[in-house]
Amino acid sequence: MTSKRPDGLDDRQLAHYRALLASTDADAVHDLIARHGPEILDRDLPYLIVAARNQLRSELRRPSRRHVVLTSAAPEQPTAEGSIWDPLARVTADESRRALLLALAELDPRDVLVLWSRAAGRTDAEVAAQWDQLGFSPPNPSETAIRKRRERAGERLRKQLARGS
Repeated sequence: MTSKRPDGLDDRQLAHYRALLASTDADAVHDLIARHGPEILDRDLPYLIVAARNQLRSELRRPSRRHVVLTSAAPEQPTAEGSIWDPLARVTADESRRALLLALAELDPRDVLVLWSRAAGRTDAEVAAQWDQLGFSPPNPSETAIRKRRERAGERLRKQLARGS
C-alpha cells in the first residue's frame, strides 16, 4: 500500500511526476495534470511521457489554428474592383480602365495634364508651372484659365466615356 503525501500524491505518482519533469516540458506536464487530474500519474511512465509530449505538440499547434475574428462589421459595399476572385468584376474593371485610357488618349495633351495633375493632388499654380515647362501654348496660363480648361476637359472626358458605354 502506498501512502498519500501532504500534496495529495502517493510515492509512485510523485516518482512519475519527477520523471516526467526530467524528460518532458514542465508546462506540458502541468497542463496534462490540470486536464486529467492527478490520477493520470497512476498510468505507466511511457504512456505519460507520450501524453505530455502530445500535449506540448498540441499547444504549439494551437496558435496556427487561431484566426483573428473581426469585431467591427464588414464593409457594406465591395471595393470598386470587387473581389479579385470574381472574374466578372475583374473583366468589368479591366474594361472600364481600358475605356478610360482610350478616352484619355483622344484628349489634347494639355487637357490630360490638367486632369491628371488634379487627380495627383497638384495645385493649379503647380499645373501652370508644369504647363510652361512642357512648352504648351498659350504660355503663362493663369490659375483661372487652368481651372476652366480642367472643367471643359472633364466634361469632354465624361462625354467620351458615355459614348463608349
